[in-house]
Amino acid sequence: MEVKAANGEILLTKMKCPVYSHEENDLILFCIDPCCNSQNKIGCIDCLYDFHDQHKTVKLKNIELKINENIKNDLENEELILENKIKSIEENILLSVEHLRTDILEILNNKTTKFVEEVKNKLINNNQKTFDLNKLKVNEFKMLSKEDQIAFIELIKDNYIHESNKNESKNRYNHEIIKFENSFKQNFSFISKQIREFLNCKLFGSINVLFNESAVFEWSDKTYANYGFLYTLSNNNCTATKSLNDGTITMLRSSQKLEEGKIYITEFAVEIKKGGDFDIGIGNDSVGSNCWIRAIGGYGVSNMGIYSNGRVIDSNKKLSDEDTIILEVDLKLERVLKIRKIGTFLQEVKLDVKPPLYFFCAVRKVGNSVTVKNFIINE
Repeated sequence: MEVKAANGEILLTKMKCPVYSHEENDLILFCIDPCCNSQNKIGCIDCLYDFHDQHKTVKLKNIELKINENIKNDLENEELILENKIKSIEENILLSVEHLRTDILEILNNKTTKFVEEVKNKLINNNQKTFDLNKLKVNEFKMLSKEDQIAFIELIKDNYIHESNKNESKNRYNHEIIKFENSFKQNFSFISKQIREFLNCKLFGSINVLFNESAVFEWSDKTYANYGFLYTLSNNNCTATKSLNDGTITMLRSSQKLEEGKIYITEFAVEIKKGGDFDIGIGNDSVGSNCWIRAIGGYGVSNMGIYSNGRVIDSNKKLSDEDTIILEVDLKLERVLKIRKIGTFLQEVKLDVKPPLYFFCAVRKVGNSVTVKNFIINE
């Protein structure tokens, strides 16, 4: 017989007596008599006459009711506490999102008017004459500065040139406006896409990340190439794809530092179908500033070979498209970097660089990407 009912209540009076020949009897009492020598303090109706006659006993049903009442109160309190906590979390989420919404709208409202005014002035200034005719009222032509003389000549040209040249000037201005419109649409569309992806992946990404106590890897949205938004992050910031400035090196860096006293095992899947330079490894901030893992302070593998602190140590072991690279960084025992491909050991290098250290990836060609497939931290 189960001690608990389906609703969680304790059913003491549904339990059978353990005493021999009493096994079919339900338990009914609990003996609290200080003179009782029986080993079975809980008993049935036959126990009452056989072992607890004239003893002070308590009905087991009363104990059962009291226990279940306490359980019910505890459950109700726990449910109420949990309900209040969930409500508080819900309110905090909504409040935080509302603050974010307000901040974004405030930035847009404050910046939009100024931005539109700057664009308007720029377009007007590019088409209006820069020479002030009032200067001729107080100066002869020879008294004008060289800059004003040139501006005055341009003014005469603009006012007295042939009609076809005027049309050419007008066409140039129209072309400038069209060029601005296209450039604005392209940049605004790209920035909007970046913001949407950032919110979807970073803020409203996989809920499992928020409840995951294991290690979480993310590529940082900071770039060392002095250009903004040269790569696109996806897959909860585990995948980074070069998206702009084909031919320039873009540095990716892990958002978290590698801490001393720990061992990091990270599995990278590389896509370099577009060719060009591609490095994966570790290093300090100087590596990021130099835009090369092949620089001093960097350790890793590239399409040119394996590098250790600024020099190539094996040019025969290189990165290829669709390689899976495993980097084991031991900052606890040996202070070494072990580099492997799936099923193949490539190199072990001694680390001779000061912290803080990060994971880095250097990408040259647009379309190439790197994805972190597995990330483990051993302490």
